[in-house]
Amino acid sequence: FKLLWAPLVDSVYISSFGRRKTWIVPAQLSIGGLLLLASPRVGPLLGDGGAAPDVNTLTALFFTFYFLAATQDIAVDGLALTILSERNKEYGATCNAIGQTFGYFLSYVGFLGLNTYGLASLGGFMFFWGWVFLASTLWVLTVRNDEFAPQPGSKASQLAAAYKEMVQVLTLGSVRSLALMLLTVKAP
Repeated sequence: FKLLWAPLVDSVYISSFGRRKTWIVPAQLSIGGLLLLASPRVGPLLGDGGAAPDVNTLTALFFTFYFLAATQDIAVDGLALTILSERNKEYGATCNAIGQTFGYFLSYVGFLGLNTYGLASLGGFMFFWGWVFLASTLWVLTVRNDEFAPQPGSKASQLAAAYKEMVQVLTLGSVRSLALMLLTVKAP
């Protein structure tokens, strides 16, 4: 899904607001707001207090989180490619990989450690990170410039060109071989 969504995020934007900010700001605001909104409700949704878990609402909630995070990730990756010099792009990719790994660790192991000692509940953890998302969005709005060179042509032609390029990449022999290999791998 992200593969199909990325060209749209990269091609459709509000020029006066910024190519990347058009997507980063609403995604981060939505994630922060949703974290704050869900924080007092997540316990009951999970079935705390003896109630049955609300699987449908939890599925919708976390699908929305993942969708917004994927949108933000696409826009932030595009911003990094725009603002980093050619020689620093590989460092950007390394920092991204390290940051994501650290984030997974912090959000999983960090939360479990805090929760084990009664220092944080899932709702409290979500509440804290909701405010972090909102604060980082304020920083993006006020400090970070959206540096990019306008692309020639209309937004529709840019979008068509992005999808055409994606199809070209997907038809490369090495990409087809990798996809075929991944499709034929069987679970043990």
